[in-house]
Amino acid sequence: TVVAQKGGIADAFATAICNEVRNKNDIEKVIEKYCNNNEIKGVLIFFKNKIAGWGNLNIIKIEEWFYG
Repeated sequence: TVVAQKGGIADAFATAICNEVRNKNDIEKVIEKYCNNNEIKGVLIFFKNKIAGWGNLNIIKIEEWFYG
């Protein structure tokens, strides 16, 4: 997930980031690569059993009922 001011920018960077993360060792270097980009406000990467993020992100718990 990428947070940006414009949806198209977020989508483009999310695609690029997904293409670069091929294993868990890629996560940190990919976040470091994109964290200094002025277009991006935050990045959240889910890869198998790993979660990593950067930026001003509000992560909230979604209740079990949401999944039906």
